[in-house]
Amino acid sequence: FEQGTQHLLEEVEVIARDRFKSFRPGIYRERVFNDTVSPGLDKIAVVEVELEFTEDCRLIVRLPVVSPQTRGFNNAYITGVQSFIFMGLLVMLFYDTRWNTALAHAVTLECPPHTRLSADPDYSVSYATIGILYAFLNAFIQGLSRALYGKGEERDVMAGTHARNAAIWAGIDPFGRRFANILGNMG
Repeated sequence: FEQGTQHLLEEVEVIARDRFKSFRPGIYRERVFNDTVSPGLDKIAVVEVELEFTEDCRLIVRLPVVSPQTRGFNNAYITGVQSFIFMGLLVMLFYDTRWNTALAHAVTLECPPHTRLSADPDYSVSYATIGILYAFLNAFIQGLSRALYGKGEERDVMAGTHARNAAIWAGIDPFGRRFANILGNMG
């Protein structure tokens, strides 16, 4: 069993490196903005993503520009970024493979500390999956789409989907119960 499992991991890592090797070596960039923070803390956040495909069959994901972490609820831990990278790769590149962690062995993430995408443990991340991580994923997919287009794979190019508009309200209803509602136009 262990030998079979090890073989599956090794096989998938080879597939991942072959996919990365098929890209033109270079850096593909995208920048997005996110304006959800917390009441009274509104400030636009910036996330810039660089995807570098290297000659040695690796993908380096750099986040050279990320707004500092904030006392609001729209921060993320670095593990969330890693998960969203993996999710983006599964959707865009590895949809026809055996999904396991070996797909990410050739991926490196570089992110400065204390940012909206690498928050300290005492910062809130309650909105991360539909907030700042979703903004990051949009930039990641856009950068990956640029790289796909650059190698002639136009059919696999995907537009980012970050544009959305939502009103969120919460409070206490007439019966003393807490409630929250989201009315959204998700793009």
